[in-house]
Amino acid sequence: GLCFNSSNGQSYTCDCFTGFQGVNCEQVMLNPCASNPCFAGQCTYSNRTLAYQCNCNSGWSGQYCDIGITDGCQDQPCWAGTCQPTGDQNFTCNCVPGYTGKLCDQILPCYVNPCQHDGTCTNTNAGTNYTCTCQGRFTGRNCDTIINDFCSDNPCGNRGICLDIGDRHQCVCNPGYKGSNCQVNESHSPCFSSPCKNGGSCQNEADGYSCSC
Repeated sequence: GLCFNSSNGQSYTCDCFTGFQGVNCEQVMLNPCASNPCFAGQCTYSNRTLAYQCNCNSGWSGQYCDIGITDGCQDQPCWAGTCQPTGDQNFTCNCVPGYTGKLCDQILPCYVNPCQHDGTCTNTNAGTNYTCTCQGRFTGRNCDTIINDFCSDNPCGNRGICLDIGDRHQCVCNPGYKGSNCQVNESHSPCFSSPCKNGGSCQNEADGYSCSC
């Protein structure tokens, strides 16, 4: 070994070579790993001391690597996904589309498509809520309300049926009525009795009617 005087010159220390120990390096150092103290791991030790350390294999823990680590996925904790062990009894869940949460046990709101009339759904607040981006003349939380409903004020008279066709309304009139709002009573028209024979078409005139044969 190598001898070093102390700073006051009254003592010394020995720096022993590998395999020796003691004040004067007079003791042969025994290999503390020779007895294989690590049950499921590799033993390493310092050349200067008898201290050793066990480096455990995967799935084992403890000072001597003798404690088995339970696989966190053993109980199949993921409700709608696959389980991935991460060691020390921990795990992560890889969720299938439409699900979220630590255990994949929360359905994403947009998975059931709540937005009507071709609205686009976006999950918010980590999948606990959603918003709808509506198309055209639709609004509301679920795009279920029409903006400017052309039939809201019942424009079709005489019990006509109103159809909202996008940019305007269209009336389906009951027999005997016509006009954009079913406002014309055909029974008051000279042509109502179909006076033109042999397939001729009748045209109302200010003073009566005329036939186009």
